[in-house]
Amino acid sequence: MNAMLTQSDEQRMLVDMVDGLLVAEDHAWSNFAEQGLLAMPFATGEGGLDSSAADLSLVMGALGRADVDVPFLASAIIGSRLVRNLASPAQRLHWAPKITAGTMVLALAHAEPGQHFDAAPVGTIAEPTASGFSLTGQKTMVLGGKHATHFLVSATGPSGLNVFLVPADAAGVTMSPHWLGDGAELTLTGAELSSSNLLDGPDAAAFLAAALDHGLAGLVAGAVGAMEQLHHLTIDYLKTRKQFGVAIGSFQALQHRAVDMLIELEQARSMRDHATAALDADPAIRRRAVLAAKAYVDGAARLLGETAVQLHGAIGMTLESPAGRLFRRLSTTQMQLCDRTQCLHELSLSPASLLEEDE
Repeated sequence: MNAMLTQSDEQRMLVDMVDGLLVAEDHAWSNFAEQGLLAMPFATGEGGLDSSAADLSLVMGALGRADVDVPFLASAIIGSRLVRNLASPAQRLHWAPKITAGTMVLALAHAEPGQHFDAAPVGTIAEPTASGFSLTGQKTMVLGGKHATHFLVSATGPSGLNVFLVPADAAGVTMSPHWLGDGAELTLTGAELSSSNLLDGPDAAAFLAAALDHGLAGLVAGAVGAMEQLHHLTIDYLKTRKQFGVAIGSFQALQHRAVDMLIELEQARSMRDHATAALDADPAIRRRAVLAAKAYVDGAARLLGETAVQLHGAIGMTLESPAGRLFRRLSTTQMQLCDRTQCLHELSLSPASLLEEDE
């Protein structure tokens, strides 16, 4: 299956390794650590691999194809990027080995009730105490929150926007997992933190925005991977399911539906690659690229998913069917970080067309 437009030998080896890992029934987080996947976002001086955004996208695509529920996006892409860019050198040296070993699992808690995809201004308050800070507020739609050992919580403090590392088992922290997916709701009621839990690098807002954009690109890559697998399963089903003594794939009307699925998939791949390539660009260009990709892929995923379910028939509606589970995964992804409506709204406010160069 096509994972990216072009791949180096090393990237093909990475995909083969991840695919092989995901074939096994045991998807333990420790296995991801042992294979070095959790070290990918960190610099080599911190025990990491300093992997590119394209490499991380390949991992997300493999996870999407395998429909595996692990917090790679939340911890290894969004959370690790925040720690790498916003934490002090001493904090990184202390936390990075735990993250890469899989014993510290991160989840960003930023969105808030009533704001969801645009948590600005941040209503969670960080009040100074004798030993550090006390956090009070509520966070919603915390991606990967069900698996987290530590939350990266955005809060408004005396100096403005800050990000804190909050242990999931700290007093005053209540996590309520969603019934579908790996998300959660988070309530902080006077959660006491040491001053060492404040990520004290400069410009928290800029690094938070960058981490969220990388998260959107990761979501897109995972969705495209799920779409690839769903398309593959549907084509196989059309070739093997028989009606009136012939394979239903011989019916021209169903062939046309399969072609429509392929067109959506190929366009989604292009948008994924465009977003991934833009992650190192100017923040405004990066933001438009990931928003456009998420908006397009959300729509394509819905069309491809609904078509796949229709072509599978009743079995496609069940969670016993891989097609049904992939359809559920794609439906959940459409509501994560930024839905299609919000993406299009934010794009409409952009001062420049996506097809024009910034001056």
